Amino acid sequence: MWAEQFVGPKPNVRWRTAEETPARSTMIASPYDPDARYGMKRNVEWIGYKVHVTETCEPDLPLVVTEVTTTPGTTPDGSVLEQIQADLAAHELTPETHLVDMGYMDGEAMMRSVQRHAIALLGPVPPDTSWQARQHRGYAAGAFQINWAARQAICPQGQISTGWKAGPDRHAHAQVKISFPEKVCQPCAARPLCTRATTAGREITVRPQVEHEALQAARRQQHTAEWKTAYDQRARYEGHYPVRTTTL
Repeated sequence: MWAEQFVGPKPNVRWRTAEETPARSTMIASPYDPDARYGMKRNVEWIGYKVHVTETCEPDLPLVVTEVTTTPGTTPDGSVLEQIQADLAAHELTPETHLVDMGYMDGEAMMRSVQRHAIALLGPVPPDTSWQARQHRGYAAGAFQINWAARQAICPQGQISTGWKAGPDRHAHAQVKISFPEKVCQPCAARPLCTRATTAGREITVRPQVEHEALQAARRQQHTAEWKTAYDQRARYEGHYPVRTTTL
């Protein structure tokens, strides 16, 4: 604990700067429990652990806890989903539908859940955080038509992309960068809706085809009355545990 907080030989010992302190996933947060970690979920902060509880939610049947997983407080929710589902499968308790919150949801998780365990993952997917999507008036990535076979995209103005580069992002997840030529984008009348770049053409980044299409479909579905009715089953039991997943 001393080494995590201070640095330097005597007598020039000093506090470590914020940049010099260890990552939260390794830093001791309590003198009473060396394995406890500082955690934060939305506006809730704590020192300790996360408990992921999976429970049945059939409206006419008793509620039964089918799986419990405990992790350090710094472990992202999504990284635990495969472990939870594998444990359910090992005990022959896999559900048809797995209701989870946004922390467990992304295109890769939805595909992996179906492919490995035949489980439909249901929950709100992360929103598109681009400025175009946030302002509800620009051309976000979802506004582009993608021809996966031709490795091209068509913008809302009908222009065709010229660049296509597939590779991992900084978290090692697969992605595709699609770019449009500057000579086409520069004079475009809709440019203010598309990009804030002053010189380059528009570039969009998407997940591989199956993940991208699953995300776009999920974003549309979660605004329907049918989706909200199905997901409301999880909301009945929300708040009983720090973190929970629910099966149907």
